[in-house]
Amino acid sequence: AAADVRETKRQDRLHNLETLGPAGMAAKRGAAMVSAHTAQDDAEAARALLAYVQATMAQVIPAGYTQATHLLADSDLASLLAAVGAPLLVASGAADTITPPAGCEALARGAHAPYVSLGPVGHVCALEGHDAVNALLQ
Repeated sequence: AAADVRETKRQDRLHNLETLGPAGMAAKRGAAMVSAHTAQDDAEAARALLAYVQATMAQVIPAGYTQATHLLADSDLASLLAAVGAPLLVASGAADTITPPAGCEALARGAHAPYVSLGPVGHVCALEGHDAVNALLQ
């Protein structure tokens, strides 16, 4: 993402952490991590997944989250990926609103790496699309 977009995200994340704390941030942002597709397929499973995601997010260590936020905002991921000398593959969920597929596809192109859609899953793709993720790792 462009530097101004990264800075806006940095400020939003740090503001949420400061004003809401980890549990409040998890309650506010947790639903954005899970795709609507999961809820359409199995509402009970979607509720359980959301509860798990929120419980995990609520355990964030503020100092670590702050450090990761600064790292993401200050890094040029496209340049870093382009410098990787090992085989590289970029994958994301088609329903990811946190890291949209178009951005992941652009990163893949810039790194001369293949892009794989993990299907209609959100940001927690390893939980929602575990079969697709596991297939890539084998």
